[in-house]
Amino acid sequence: MEIKNLQLNDEKLRDLYLKKLSLGEIQGPPNGKASQDKPWLKYYSDTAIISDVPEGLSVYEYMKSKNIANPNRIAINYFGRLYTYGDLFQIIDEYSSKYSNLGVKKGDIVSICMPSTPETVASFYALNKMGVVCDMIDPRSNPEQLEYYLKENNSKLLILCENYYKKLKLACDKSNLDHVILCPITPSAPLKVRFVVDTKVAFDNRGVKKSDNVMTWKEFKEIDSYYLSDTDLHPQDIAIIVHSSGTTSLPKGIVLTNRNLNALAFQYKLTSLKTDPGSKFLSVIPAFASFGMVASINLPFTLSMENILLPMVNGKIFIQNMKKNKISFTLTIPSSFVALSKYKGKDIDLSGLYGPGSGGYSLNSSEEKSVQDYLKENGCPVPMLKGWGMSELSSTACLELPECSKLLSSGIPLPKNVVSIFEPGTENELSYNEEGEVCVTGPTVMKCYLNNPEKTSKVLRKHSDGKVWLHSCDIGVMDSDGRVTIVNRLERMIIKGIDGFKIFPQKIEEVIATASFVESCVVVGYNTDKSGIVPKAYIVLKEEYQNNPEAAIEEIKKICLAKLSVRAIPDIFEVINSMPYTSMGKIDFKLLEKGLNNQETEDTLGVQKVKKRKN
Repeated sequence: MEIKNLQLNDEKLRDLYLKKLSLGEIQGPPNGKASQDKPWLKYYSDTAIISDVPEGLSVYEYMKSKNIANPNRIAINYFGRLYTYGDLFQIIDEYSSKYSNLGVKKGDIVSICMPSTPETVASFYALNKMGVVCDMIDPRSNPEQLEYYLKENNSKLLILCENYYKKLKLACDKSNLDHVILCPITPSAPLKVRFVVDTKVAFDNRGVKKSDNVMTWKEFKEIDSYYLSDTDLHPQDIAIIVHSSGTTSLPKGIVLTNRNLNALAFQYKLTSLKTDPGSKFLSVIPAFASFGMVASINLPFTLSMENILLPMVNGKIFIQNMKKNKISFTLTIPSSFVALSKYKGKDIDLSGLYGPGSGGYSLNSSEEKSVQDYLKENGCPVPMLKGWGMSELSSTACLELPECSKLLSSGIPLPKNVVSIFEPGTENELSYNEEGEVCVTGPTVMKCYLNNPEKTSKVLRKHSDGKVWLHSCDIGVMDSDGRVTIVNRLERMIIKGIDGFKIFPQKIEEVIATASFVESCVVVGYNTDKSGIVPKAYIVLKEEYQNNPEAAIEEIKKICLAKLSVRAIPDIFEVINSMPYTSMGKIDFKLLEKGLNNQETEDTLGVQKVKKRKN
């Protein structure tokens, strides 16, 4: 193959060669190893393949470089109140000088315990401009969690959602914080919204005396401001710390760099997805999650979109916004699309939705088909585009494109990522369609776990190829087109107490979900007194079948007998009203492992909380 007029290093040359090979423009046998074949490159342009991830820029600088020429373009839509990119840059400059006047400087850690609001966005970019690390914390954390986070990272300042001050005051008082700033969710909202929400917050916080180091948002805004020049940063300087959901283990602080965040945004632009400047992005995932800050906050701003921020989300609010706004792109969890697919109204037009992105966990084949059918019937030009990633991978490693969509697939690697399947816990790379551990190397791999070198070394491993690979603990397969399908999670594996037989729950869940009357199913390891740990199936029935759960369970048992080995059949079946979710919107496996004890769930703030059923 002859390549003219291209100044390429060896790695780029190899990538371009593989691109031409996959397109059939040159001949040469693949070797059956995805890390070398990179079969997914056939879905990307030559420009995508040879482009470099931007270096030497902070997250703020990279975002600004993409928008400085168009200051009048809408950046934020908050309850209908609009802010241009010019407005955003002005607010960022103002905030950075105020934080500097409070003694915050490069290398410090500031904790942001807020939902997605314009103040959250501007504070993040202002602090990033200063070289400050932003520690993103869920405001729904309990006092013990917040106290642990603040001591672990030695935060100098906490920006706390005012709604939660009464609940978290004790944790704030026990910390070594110099300042606590109480920020409402309303300063940038229209007057009507401010009046309703602020009145409720004032009522909830009545009688609470603020500590000496606490200031209101109004007091923060009154601090003098001046122009503060950008801080020189190294690409590997830390941008944010996010915390794992803790669905299978204790939450971990995940350290992401400026390069990590920039690389994620850069790679989305290299895909075939329609991400036109000025198009509307519905921001659903909260800012304190990696999927939120990296993919739902920074990504759309870097792509010059209009970001519709929602501080609180549930299925109803998601549907309302899909109806009200001509949404072009959104990234959310599957349950949002499941809720949408159950909407019976005819007043919804999805013809402009070119990026219905979904990640966080997988639907079963029946649920996914229902969602895909609904989107198609309502004019959506592309199917629901699933993805796979982890907080440790800056949210996304693989993404479905319209041209490579496949039922239950999680898509292909982003163009600068290398993903392959390995024998679990080893460097032994497997071939296509062989089941093993999904591992990733590339520019979005985290720097480390905060203050935890032992756990870091277990996940980040340097292979004989000289590259650092992240071992995900997710079990999956890759086909010869480079599409990844997640099969199971190692940490969810059940080892039966009687004979040590190893069971992967997702296979059982998929079998149970084939029953037409099953809406969803989760299988966990449940500790019994007599038999030790056994598989237990929690099942949500479709509405029309909820009156006869006993008959449903008997039918499910017959299906399991026909399609599963005897040892893999759940020992216990339980019908529940709905699945419990963590604050990150993922299935709460820990709660299910303990047993729901006749509890039911209610949907609030985009997640499902558990409450006791009234007798």
